[in-house]
Order: sequence, then structure tokens, then C-alpha cells
Amino acid sequence: MISRGDYSNTLRSLGQFLEGVDATEIGIVEHEEYLEVSWRNKRGDREERYHEPAELAQLRTLASMYRGKDDRPRYGLAELLRTMGQELDALLVQGVAIAETPDGFHSAGRVNGSEVSRTYTRDELIQLAQRYRRKRAP
Repeated sequence: MISRGDYSNTLRSLGQFLEGVDATEIGIVEHEEYLEVSWRNKRGDREERYHEPAELAQLRTLASMYRGKDDRPRYGLAELLRTMGQELDALLVQGVAIAETPDGFHSAGRVNGSEVSRTYTRDELIQLAQRYRRKRAP
């Protein structure tokens, strides 16, 4: 459902939304026709949203309007998910499922029909984010 090469932008925009609602225990599951996003809210209740491709496109557009407003490196949820998306894009992963763990995130998906999975610690994602940021610097 998410186009190849679009995971970093999609996950960053979802991360911005999830930061805004103070989400924890995040889950993201890509289905053929929609993307399922679940989280625990501030009150401890479980919430879910289902995004169709057009909604994700709008979310990415909205997120891009706020990109670059702050020059300080922040490694919040949006940046961590973006970084994981960059890794997924580089591997050409499809059919992704992501779950937040106590230490970071676990991702699973398919590459050329084979199942792949990887766990990222928060520290590892921050290091990767710093590396990607240096590559983007003018």
C-alpha cells in the first residue's frame, strides 16, 4: 500500500501526529488497502486509526509544511520513525509492521517475497538519524 521509497516520509508524518497525541505503545501495520495505526493515549486507553492512501498523502503534505521549522536536532518519535523508514526504503521492504518495544522498535516485512525483521534500539536509531542528517547537510 505504501509506495516503495515512501516509508520515511509516511512514518515521519505519522510520528508527528503520534507525538501530538502523546502516544505510547505504538503499532503500525500495513495492509493491502489501508494502514492501521494503534497507540495508547495519555489516559492509558488504546486507540486506533485506519488510513487509506489518500489520507496518508494528505498527512504527508501536512507534515512537509512543518518540516525544517526548527534547526535543532530533535530525536522524538517523528525523527525515529523517519529514520526507520529510511532503513526500510533502503532495503526495499514492503508489507511493513512496526511495534514499539520498551527499548525501541521492532519492524517486520517482506523483501522479494522473503520475510525480514529487525529490532532497533532508540540509541541505534538516534545514531542512524545523526548519520542521515550529516548526509543531508549542505
